[in-house]
Amino acid sequence: MNKEIEKNLAIFEDKIPLLFNKKTSIRSSQVQMSLDITEFLYNSSKNILFLEAPVGTGKSLGTLVPSILYSTNQQNSITYATSTINLQNQIFDSDSVTLEKLELIKPNEKILALGKSNYICRAAYLNYRDKFLESEIEQLNNYFDNCLYGYVSELEKMYPGFNRYKIKKYLLMSNLSGKCFGSCPSHEHRYKYKDNRNKLTITNHDQQIQTYLNLKYGYKEIIPSNPGIIVFDEAHSLKENFLGRLEQSLTYSKLKKIKLKRDSTKYNALVNKLKNEKIKYVNSNFESSMRYQVSDDILEIVKSIKSIIESNIAQMIMSKRFSNSSNTHDELEIILNHLIAFIDNEKNTSWLQFDGNIELHYVSNHFNKEFKKFITNVSQFNKIIFMSGTLTSGEHTNEFKINWGLNENQYIYKKYSSAFNLKKQTLVYVPKIFPHPSKDAKNHLAELEDCLPELLNLSSGGALILCTSNEHVATISNNLKKNPINNNMVYTQGESSVSLISDKFKKDESSILVGSGSFFSGFSVEGRSLDKVILTKLPYPVPTDPYINLISSGCDEKDVFNTFIRPMMFKKLEQGLGRLIRSRNDYGILTIFDSRIWGNSDTLHFFEERNYKLTPYLDDIFDFMRESTSNGVQIEHMEYKRSDLNIPSFSLSRATNNFSEESKTNFEKNKLNTLSNSNKDNSDLIGWLRNFVQENKIKNNNPNPRISYSRIKYPKDIYQIAINFCYRKELPLDLVRNSFPYSSDRQRNNFNRIIPTIAASVKIKKSKIIE
Repeated sequence: MNKEIEKNLAIFEDKIPLLFNKKTSIRSSQVQMSLDITEFLYNSSKNILFLEAPVGTGKSLGTLVPSILYSTNQQNSITYATSTINLQNQIFDSDSVTLEKLELIKPNEKILALGKSNYICRAAYLNYRDKFLESEIEQLNNYFDNCLYGYVSELEKMYPGFNRYKIKKYLLMSNLSGKCFGSCPSHEHRYKYKDNRNKLTITNHDQQIQTYLNLKYGYKEIIPSNPGIIVFDEAHSLKENFLGRLEQSLTYSKLKKIKLKRDSTKYNALVNKLKNEKIKYVNSNFESSMRYQVSDDILEIVKSIKSIIESNIAQMIMSKRFSNSSNTHDELEIILNHLIAFIDNEKNTSWLQFDGNIELHYVSNHFNKEFKKFITNVSQFNKIIFMSGTLTSGEHTNEFKINWGLNENQYIYKKYSSAFNLKKQTLVYVPKIFPHPSKDAKNHLAELEDCLPELLNLSSGGALILCTSNEHVATISNNLKKNPINNNMVYTQGESSVSLISDKFKKDESSILVGSGSFFSGFSVEGRSLDKVILTKLPYPVPTDPYINLISSGCDEKDVFNTFIRPMMFKKLEQGLGRLIRSRNDYGILTIFDSRIWGNSDTLHFFEERNYKLTPYLDDIFDFMRESTSNGVQIEHMEYKRSDLNIPSFSLSRATNNFSEESKTNFEKNKLNTLSNSNKDNSDLIGWLRNFVQENKIKNNNPNPRISYSRIKYPKDIYQIAINFCYRKELPLDLVRNSFPYSSDRQRNNFNRIIPTIAASVKIKKSKIIE
């Protein structure tokens, strides 16, 4: 037997049981997964592995152990990317600590790399210090003196009642333009993201995707782009998260800030009219979605706004009003480009979102191709592991081809069985007669709220209520808090950070948590703190969601439902149901207020296939909880036998190391080119810059700035130098904007926002990290 296999087996068969003092902690599916990963890393020429593993497999540790062993051998590192902050914290606080105890990793060899919006910045605080009360200033000073990483959650744990609105508005890193100054724990922590001493970086999908996009469009990476191994946990969410990073947006506040000299009254009236359209959408979309279709009324308003801005730009050009002290023309050009793209349905898919006020969003119709390019590029110099309990809802080859753009010869797929007996550990209550959740939405919500108190009082344990909309979250939680029958603590998603809410909920065994979105997955609570999970309805995506139209381009209505809508519902349903049973000793009730289940054979088959037992009778769930509470749940544990495993056979001498030092070196040399659509490398762009300077240096009598070509590293630097050159020479900035050899429309939009620096001479402005 190969020594790497022996090391792996020794950890799961001897060290982990000893660590947890449980021989029964050996899970066959977890050990098999670790062996499959070992074979994939050492012995497969393919760079993509899909793992479909249900709750209870122990997939995080089952993946990390063989990956750490491999990365230590190969002297590379691991990036572990999740979709939810709940799971990100869980991996860092629990699984990585287990790795330390197993002596596979040292405390200083791991880092929790949260997104920018989870950090508080000292410079942002000092910029807005006058916005805080004296008592708040004292708390913030104490926070900065004592926090470890600059996390928002650290402030909330120190001072639970701190004004959350002020945190979001004034303190986050995203509220600061430019660099921080002085000692700032959040910046100091984020600077360590790319430290080569990190053997394990625990990040999120967004930062992994943005690192890819940053390199593609000429910016710096956020986290290492080629660690060697990248694990995408909760991979069912990756494609939609990719949309969140790729999409462009224009907010109401940006439109409102514009000051025009021509037709300003008409313009302001149109912008206000655009804002007021929100009321129509909220009232007519009780079954809410993050994304809303663009109505004809909205389209006409946007076209009128576009015409007014075009008229103002034309007037400015005619009158040659290009003031060096004003960027009005540049701002208008950027806004105009957004409006043109939003209207252009041949090139882009557009939609509306509402975060306070209206937002205009759009993304290229080539989204599916872009997602495939992302998968291809990140797997070119890394071993990629995609895993989830809900990767597929049918035949996997078809799903991976349609949703991921991958043929069967490009990946390995493994599926594992559940370690739980769901028929014994839970009962699913579905009332047979109940108002339709969409056609009779208001009565559905009203009757649901009437039923909740009785269900919540089934036991003294905690309850998780999962909603499909933020409106339902707010309405249900507010009514529960006001209900005199309910004496339990009610936590609501959005009241404080996800990590703080999760901690409070776990500690209070009789509490109620009302949430949506991220609480459908990555949220793990064992024992009495969670013995009731309630879904307000089947989590069907809204059929009119423009995202569905985007990913199902070319399909007819029936194919869209069967290939996209229904599988999306089943995957999210399984995620939600999976919140309840997290260990072999757990038991509890699942409730779904959606009587459509009883009349749909596909949905009934879904429950039957997963060994769930359904009942329409309240008496059944009372009996189940009474018996389970009295006697516990008696489950036969399958005895672990090594002989039952499929142990791969290979010698290390013939094991494939796809990432030799030579390939790593080549990757570093060609990183920007590999991740770019452009056929031009930096030498081509520098050649363009030399020609541009040569052609324009004799114009007017202003001195020609000195340019250090040797310091140039990124396409953005080249663009910035050209902009600065024109600024110092008092030449129109459009000379750069109209002639720069952009690699893509996305790069054009990003670079067109660049303005001259205020430095006394032309210098390279360091690339700012995008997030």
